Formats: sequence, C-alpha cells, structure tokens
Amino acid sequence: ATIYQELCFSCHGEDGRGVAMAGAAGGSMMSPPIAGSPRVQGHRDYVIRVLLHGLIGPLNERNYTNVMVPMGTQKDDWVAAIASYIRNDFGNSGSFVTEADVARVRALTPNRRTSWTAAEAERLSPVAIAMEPAWKVTTSHNPATGGDALNTIGWSSQAPQAAGMCFQIELPAATTVSEIQFTSPGGVLVARGGGAG
Repeated sequence: ATIYQELCFSCHGEDGRGVAMAGAAGGSMMSPPIAGSPRVQGHRDYVIRVLLHGLIGPLNERNYTNVMVPMGTQKDDWVAAIASYIRNDFGNSGSFVTEADVARVRALTPNRRTSWTAAEAERLSPVAIAMEPAWKVTTSHNPATGGDALNTIGWSSQAPQAAGMCFQIELPAATTVSEIQFTSPGGVLVARGGGAG
C-alpha cells in the first residue's frame, strides 16, 4: 500500500480505476485501470513482467497517455510487494507474488531492454487448461466425492493430512503442466513443476 500511494496512484488512481487526463477528450485516461483487470488478476507472471520491464502500446485497442515504466531496478521483494498488493486490493483477488516468483521471471529475460506489449506479455504467461468431463479423479480418502474437486462444490479428504494420502487427476491426453493452483481453507495453494502428465 505504501509503494502504491507513493508511486502508482498518480496514474492508476486512488481507487485503482485510473485517472482522467485533464483537458483531454471524453473518457481519456492516463493509464489503464487495475481494479477488476483480468490481466492483473490472471497469472502472476504477467504482472511481474510488466513491473520489471514496463508496458507500451494499446491495451484492449485503447491508447493511454502514459506508458508503464520499467521497475526492474527495484529488488525482488519490492516487486513482489506491489504485485501482491495490486492483485489483492481494489476488489481484485489473485494469488500473492513471492520474491522467488520475481527472481524466476527476472531470470527468464536477463537481457531484455525494451518494454512489453500486452500481447507479448500475455503470450509468455501460462494459460488455464479448461476442465473436461473426461478427466478422471482418484483419491485415497473420501473417493465418492473426489470429482467434486473439479467444480464449485469442492472436495475434502474428511481426514487430517497423513503420509500416503493422494489426490490424482488423470488427463485424457499428454499435456504439459507448469503448475497447479487450488484453493484450500487456508487460501490458494500453488504446486509448481513441469512436464507432461
């Protein structure tokens, strides 16, 4: 919040909805709103990339007066703090960003000297795989309701976590998976890895 109030609010607004450009034609904004933004709330790597290298060009076919300046000279904890803040304030709901997340994304483009376009930054971010009815769920505990984990009903093992417990999703074809996100009573958990499954 401190970083946002010191730096970001002047373009993105106190409420995250943007700042109208003084004297400009109807509805012209200095920068895009971050409140309710699917890009801000989407995969955290998008926000990290934009913070590290900046953003230029139109967004949703709309040009803005200001460009997002690169903040890559800031330390990883600073980038993680502001990314987490904008992803979880202004009515937004996104996973938190860690220093390790920032370090990982920073290491992917160490020689980049230009700002991203929205299309470039989006192309590099993982996308969600749409759930399909052919997915097979197997659980070691409470198997009768295991399939509910893939819908809004949700699933619980109905037992404390213990060695040997498992929850498995079998996809109908080999698919590259970079991470799995799921919600638990303690918040959103992310399991990172990679490979075809």
